[in-house]
Amino acid sequence: MIHQVMHSGNIKTGKSTVINRDYIRLIISDTKQQGFTGLTLYLDGSFLTLYEGDIHTLELARQRYTNSSLYSNITTMFSRQIEKRAFSTYRLGLGRLDTSESIESLNGCFHLTAETLDDVIPSSIPNEFKILARTFARVNQIMAV
Repeated sequence: MIHQVMHSGNIKTGKSTVINRDYIRLIISDTKQQGFTGLTLYLDGSFLTLYEGDIHTLELARQRYTNSSLYSNITTMFSRQIEKRAFSTYRLGLGRLDTSESIESLNGCFHLTAETLDDVIPSSIPNEFKILARTFARVNQIMAV
């Protein structure tokens, strides 16, 4: 059975919130290797993620991120079994100032704007994620109130 898990968190105080292309590639490669699908929205050191995959693998990934020297305040917003994935792949959306390098050529990565957010959220995802994604965008001033 597939699980859907939503996490929120941020980069630890004192760490750079700018992500380079190598780290983006690592994230995208890791999610693919783990068999995850889903979406991460990242802006100014804060993130909101919805992963889909095997529950054991999802939990190991959460523990790895929680125990890393980079992330703090990782909170699980919900975790549940689903019959069918809402996402066909994993995507990572970053604000324009969250990387100093061009990300357009990176498969699975996009600049997070009001328009791209609407394009990447499938209608079949839980309402909780839709509401929190739009709230995340509104708080970070990437879409109109």
